Amino acid sequence: MDQRYLADKYEFVKPYHGKWWLRGVRPFFYRLIKKLYRVSPVVTLHAERIKQSADAGYGVIIAANHCRYSDPFVLADISKRTGVYFFFCASWHLFHSKPWQGWMIRRTGAMSIYREGTDRDCLRECQRIVEEAERPLVLFPEGTFYRQNDRLGPMQDGVSFIARLAQKKNARPVVIHPVGIKYWFVEDPTAAIEKRLCQLEQRCHIHPKRGKDFVRRLEWIAGSLLAVKEMEIHGTIGTGSLDERQKNLADHVCQQLEAKYFSRTKGGALMDRIRTVRNHVVKQFTTSPRESPEWYDLLYEIEDLAFAQQLFSHSWSYIHEWPSLERVSETLMRLEEDLYDEETPTGDMGVIMDVGEPIFVQEYVDQKSSRDEGDPLTRLLQTRIQSQLDQLVSAGPPADWSSPTQPRQAPITMATISHS
Repeated sequence: MDQRYLADKYEFVKPYHGKWWLRGVRPFFYRLIKKLYRVSPVVTLHAERIKQSADAGYGVIIAANHCRYSDPFVLADISKRTGVYFFFCASWHLFHSKPWQGWMIRRTGAMSIYREGTDRDCLRECQRIVEEAERPLVLFPEGTFYRQNDRLGPMQDGVSFIARLAQKKNARPVVIHPVGIKYWFVEDPTAAIEKRLCQLEQRCHIHPKRGKDFVRRLEWIAGSLLAVKEMEIHGTIGTGSLDERQKNLADHVCQQLEAKYFSRTKGGALMDRIRTVRNHVVKQFTTSPRESPEWYDLLYEIEDLAFAQQLFSHSWSYIHEWPSLERVSETLMRLEEDLYDEETPTGDMGVIMDVGEPIFVQEYVDQKSSRDEGDPLTRLLQTRIQSQLDQLVSAGPPADWSSPTQPRQAPITMATISHS
C-alpha cells in the first residue's frame, strides 16, 4: 500500500446513522459480494444469537477473524438474516483513497479509525455505540488482516478495552460475540493458480515451473523477493528457513529504527515493537515539509516498517502444515499484493460463519492484564474464535458445494498455533 496518504491530516469520519441506503442495497446484497469478491454462497450458523442479544438490550460487540477484504461485507449476511443493522470501523485510508469508496462504506455504517496512534474520536464513538446499544459494533481483534484464514494473527487488546470502558459506565450488560469466518473454494482454482504463478515467476526473472509443486514455487518466489530486501537492508542474503529469514529481517528493521529514535531496543512482542516505532516515525512524517529529502527518508522508513509487518502474513509453517488449495491461494494472493498492491480472487468461494455464544464483559471488568499472559478477556476471545475456526476447518465445506478441497484428516488445535 502506498504510504503517502499518511502525510495528510487525519480527520475522523463519523458513521452514517440512517438505514434507508442499507434497505435499498439489501435486495442486491448477494449479487454485490459475488461480483466484487467472487463469494457465493454465504452460510451463517447461529445468527439468531446476535438478534437475541440485541433484542435483550445488551451492548453488543461482534469480534471476528479477518483474513480478506470481503469479511465486513459477508458479515452483513447476519444483518440481512436478523434485521439487525451494524456499525463497524474501517481503516482511514479506505475513506481517503477513493472518494466514492469512502461515501459508500460510510453508508454501510462504517467509521474511520487511524491506526497510527490512539484514535480517541473513534474510541469515544465506539464506546458510545456500545453503551447506548444503538447497534451491534463489528470489530476485528487482530487489528488488520493476515490472509491466514485457518489461523488467527496476533491479537490486539482494542476489543477488550472498548468493551470494558462501555461496561464500566453502563448498567446494561455488554457482550462480545466471537465469530469464525471460513472460506472454501466452490470451483477448482488450479488453472488460475498455475497461470498466476507463472506471471509471478516471470516478474521475478524465474523461468516458469509449469506443472511443478505449488508450494515449492511459492517459496522460490518469496525467497527471491525476500533476498532483494535483505540485500537492500542487510547487504547480504539471510540464511535459514524462510520463516527464520522473515523474522530476522523484520527484527533487524525494527532494531535499526529503535536505536535511531529511542537509543535502545524496546521490549515486548515484535509486532508491538513495530507498531510503536511506526507511530513515532509517522508523527514526524506528518510534520515534515512535503517531498523534502527528510520527508522521503521518513517515507522509506514507514514503508520498511509496513513491509516488516506484512512479513507476519507469510507463514510457511502454515502452508506446510496443510497445503490446501485455500492456503496456497492465500499465500499467492499475499505475494501478489506485496507486488501489485491489490487483491484479486483466484476463484469462486463460499463462506461459512459461526456466531458464538455471548461473552459477558462484566465478569472481566476488574481482571488485570499480566506481563506474561496478557489480557484475560483477549485470551478468552482468541481461544473462542480459534476454536470456532478449528471446528469449521475440521467439518470441511458443505457436501452440496462440490468443493475441490477435502476436510483435514486431523483437526487443527491450539497446540499447533505459534506466533512470533
